[in-house]
Amino acid sequence: MPNRERGDVNDVHQFVKTMDSLGVETHLLLLAESKMTKKKEETREKYALYSNESNWKGIPTSEELNRFKSRKYDVVLHLCKTVEGHAEYLPYQLTTKLLVGHWKYPDQSIVDIGIEMEGRSMKSILDDAVNWLKKIKNVA
Repeated sequence: MPNRERGDVNDVHQFVKTMDSLGVETHLLLLAESKMTKKKEETREKYALYSNESNWKGIPTSEELNRFKSRKYDVVLHLCKTVEGHAEYLPYQLTTKLLVGHWKYPDQSIVDIGIEMEGRSMKSILDDAVNWLKKIKNVA
């Protein structure tokens, strides 16, 4: 979630708590615009991938990302409001049966369900994603 506001982060954490209470296993990875330095290492945000955590080609790498990528997912909600920086590479690095993400993704074939995210609150986006997933579950 680049360009995230504190309210967005709170909405996402609340969403994860709700999913956990329903018995749905969830994993979270936040994309930070800030850079990680040795001085700031002690204040590292849990579940975060920082903007400077990439290889020389610009492809994101970190221990947190490696843990996240090592799992196989049924559904991934790729809820970045932009598809720039690290957000551009993540869908290609994940193993998932269904990818829900920004409908303006440059490679439309990578996203199974596209969601309009511009000008919307994170709570509204999460509600939209959950409604689509409920519809799919009811049809399947």
